[in-house]
Amino acid sequence: MTRSASLDQGRTAFARQAWGDAYAQLTAADREAALEPEDLERLAIAAHLVGRDAESTDVWARAHHVFLGRARPRRRRGARSGSASPR
Repeated sequence: MTRSASLDQGRTAFARQAWGDAYAQLTAADREAALEPEDLERLAIAAHLVGRDAESTDVWARAHHVFLGRARPRRRRGARSGSASPR
């Protein structure tokens, strides 16, 4: 099965609240390529609901770090830190 098929099936299973299937399919998709944070959230919830609490915690942390990375403004190369620039 391809990553996109696993991901689509995982999302569909999650929407149906078929937690075991969602967990299995999202985990398979994540093994192929890192999931986006929204899908990591789905995986974390499914993992928790099938009793994989330690894995759920790890996946929540991954999602959190990806979301934080999105929130950071990208600095231009050579940009100076601080609010004032020397003149």
